[in-house]
Amino acid sequence: MLDEQRLKQLVLAINEAIRLQDWDALSAANQRLASSLQAEGVTDRQRQQLQHFYRIGLAECQHHADTLWQKIQKTLDDREAMAAYACFGDNESFSG
Repeated sequence: MLDEQRLKQLVLAINEAIRLQDWDALSAANQRLASSLQAEGVTDRQRQQLQHFYRIGLAECQHHADTLWQKIQKTLDDREAMAAYACFGDNESFSG
């Protein structure tokens, strides 16, 4: 059975792991969450609360992933621009 204290601990563990971007801790909390959802005695209200917080956490993880992807893309774009400048910019600057 999942008591209210355990429910709060799961939610806090998930939120803290996301805040710290500690993906190992998030994975462990996710496994505990999955086990809790399967446990006997979990009320519909508790299951709905867990699912609600899970969706919020998943959206936050997606936001972090999107932000990281944008940073990677910008880094790659900047590197390509610097490489092009290094190849062509210096030659044109000093010719003539």
